[in-house]
Amino acid sequence: MKTVTRTAFANLKLNRTRNIISGVAILLTTLLIFSVLSIGFGAISVEFAAVNEYYPTYHVMYRQVSEENVKKLKAHNLIEDMGIREDFAYGVDDDSDILFLAMDSLGISYNKIELEEGTFPSGEKDIALPRQMLEEYGLEDARVGDEITLPFQLVEDGGLGYQTEDTFQISGFLKADINEEKKSYAALFSLDYMRSVIPAEEREYRVMFRLQNVSGSIETTDAIEEEAKNIAEDFDVSEDNVVMNNSYLLANYVDPASYAGIACIILVVVAAGILTIYSIYYITITPKVQEYGRLKAIGATKRQIRQMVFREGVFVTVIALPLGLLIGSFTARPIVETMFEISTGIETRYSEPGFNQLCIDLLKSGDVQLLHWWLYLITIAAVVVTVYLSLVKPMNLAAKISPVEAMRYNGEKPGKKKERKGFTELSLSRLTRANLSRNRKRTVLTVVAMGVIGILFMVVATVIHCADPKEIAKEEFEGDYEIYVDSWENDKMNPDRSWKNLMQNNPLSDEFISRIRQISGVEEVKVKTMIYGTLTELDPEGEILTPGIQGFDPSYASVIEDGLIEGDVTYEELEKGDKIVMDDNVAHWFPELGVGDSLDISIITDQGTVEKTFEIAGITELPSGILSSRFLLPDSVLAEYTSANLNDTCVITVDPDQKEEAFRQLDAMASTSPYLETDTYDEHLNTWRSGMQIISLLGYAFLAILGGIGVMNLINTMINSIYTRKRELGMIQAIGLSEKQLIRMLQMEGAFYTAGTLLVALGIGSAAGYGVFHYMEVNNLMNVTSYHYPILPAVILAAAVALIQLILTYVISRNFRRMSLIDRIRYSE
Repeated sequence: MKTVTRTAFANLKLNRTRNIISGVAILLTTLLIFSVLSIGFGAISVEFAAVNEYYPTYHVMYRQVSEENVKKLKAHNLIEDMGIREDFAYGVDDDSDILFLAMDSLGISYNKIELEEGTFPSGEKDIALPRQMLEEYGLEDARVGDEITLPFQLVEDGGLGYQTEDTFQISGFLKADINEEKKSYAALFSLDYMRSVIPAEEREYRVMFRLQNVSGSIETTDAIEEEAKNIAEDFDVSEDNVVMNNSYLLANYVDPASYAGIACIILVVVAAGILTIYSIYYITITPKVQEYGRLKAIGATKRQIRQMVFREGVFVTVIALPLGLLIGSFTARPIVETMFEISTGIETRYSEPGFNQLCIDLLKSGDVQLLHWWLYLITIAAVVVTVYLSLVKPMNLAAKISPVEAMRYNGEKPGKKKERKGFTELSLSRLTRANLSRNRKRTVLTVVAMGVIGILFMVVATVIHCADPKEIAKEEFEGDYEIYVDSWENDKMNPDRSWKNLMQNNPLSDEFISRIRQISGVEEVKVKTMIYGTLTELDPEGEILTPGIQGFDPSYASVIEDGLIEGDVTYEELEKGDKIVMDDNVAHWFPELGVGDSLDISIITDQGTVEKTFEIAGITELPSGILSSRFLLPDSVLAEYTSANLNDTCVITVDPDQKEEAFRQLDAMASTSPYLETDTYDEHLNTWRSGMQIISLLGYAFLAILGGIGVMNLINTMINSIYTRKRELGMIQAIGLSEKQLIRMLQMEGAFYTAGTLLVALGIGSAAGYGVFHYMEVNNLMNVTSYHYPILPAVILAAAVALIQLILTYVISRNFRRMSLIDRIRYSE
């Protein structure tokens, strides 16, 4: 065995160039696998640690639980401990949302509510609130112990009661991350005060609890969810009112679904590594079969030959693998930190305030361990298996053939005679084809190995390009600017907010709309109308959904007709008033409804209720920016049910050159009425652009790593395909091939590999990318709706492969020309 080891070590030095290339390929594959694992799991570990610092710690929350069932749940043998919360009122303020809630001590602990100063409410009239909330009421000078009087509306019968007010004593100030845009606040009261103003029969608690791990039965998130739903059934809690604390559960329990995603990522990376390293070893080991043939001729056994090949590969792996792990270990933390720093700039829109900063703080303080022993173990196992599989074919090949066959082995399968076609005249193209076709397997393997990387590149690029922020924003917003009526129901203090009342004194009057049209820069104004009702037979109390019917003018005729996914009806047929179009989402609540069915609707107007039976003439799938209700009709049909003003939304398109001034005037007009709100396309676009920024950066980083592996394989292929044929090329030159012709032949071979790689990458990759797009569109992933071919990434891929091919051919041919003709002929002797 010492002789075998020494021979393998000698071969390692003798074939230094080839082994360096193989080693770099192993290093890159190691780095890729370890980086994906360490960065992926590292980011998750940081987020999970932040979740445990930031988010509530209960397992499950039940909503709308009665006072009686609260007492019964506390005695349940599977519930470890339980906290309660009651949202019993809303503060009255013009430009902010203020929630009045009461909690017990365990509820406060679960939700990690902390005090900046003072104590939590204990007396009946105590209140704890954020300091910023006092500013909304003009009470910023109030201190702990001061009394303040606040107006509010109690929650009554699912709505809001009349405005009342009460005087409270400030017991403490709450720590709170306030969203300055949303202006949402929560004030904390004692349960005693809540019970004094809300009758027992009207209390609907939110119950938060942790389950006991009886006999290890709740080790996974699925088990916890199943147990929570079983308990909910016993206490008549509907499935919609069972809320899993998913963020906390994922951070602390095993999620079976996550294994599939992790396994897929690892398999993709490992598969790419196997294909690349196998290609490299196949190409680099094949010429060495002759060397092993000589050893076999002097008495080496098959086992010894296999061991020589294997140990040479092991030596390369032993050097390259630790280097890959070392580089990955040093780069993991900076990359994860950079990811969270980028996210911090957009966290006000996409995460809880301060969450990403908390992640960064945990990283910098070293409280979260990114590198785990099992990451190294998985990486080492994957690379070792990859290298072994890459060596199996050359090992068996060298061991099986006879010494004579090994001495003349040129990559073709021994023992299989083929009839070779000759040519009367030999040209460079024929010589190139002969060189490529002589070992078809090597040629095909090279093209496929590089092409697979290109396919993955095109798939990721397609996903990024199809998730276009502009198109996504257009799907959820029509036009450039909207002015809409802000209405809500069941508010005793604000009955004027009810749509039934607003339609009688609608601020979106014809005169108001006419003034909008006169604003300089306004190009088009469309008006949508709205009316509400109940489904007379299916849902008479409106407990499941409120069937809003949106009215459209004739300019939407083609949009409505083109949006039908079932049925066939024209705008003119809808104007007759007997047919209606239903949004496809209604089937989620009422799957029994379909095209041709009759639908009874009680339409609510300012004069009372109008009973109407419609035929469902079609089911539509329109963007949310166009249809924001459950049903649609022509606006002329809605006008038949009432003489009131049903205008609900103004969709305004403006001249881009005059947008700023037009928006200023539109804002001024909308501010004249407290019942009007505005929205803009730019706000939606900026939101989606921010979100796609992170996705694009991560996606292109992944592409860069894949591209590096592909380039390494290309470099190896070109170097070995030329250098291992030095003797053969020297003999061809000896019979008349000029240096210029030789270079042209090498360039033609390189062009073939380039063309083959791009054919596989752009051909199959484009088809695979479209397939992924179609899957995302059907399953509504990332709001992808339109296919965009990634032209720029495809051009960059083609240019990169061609450029690298040209550079390699030039460098290798220049080095090749330095050798004398005799040295070339004697190569490998």
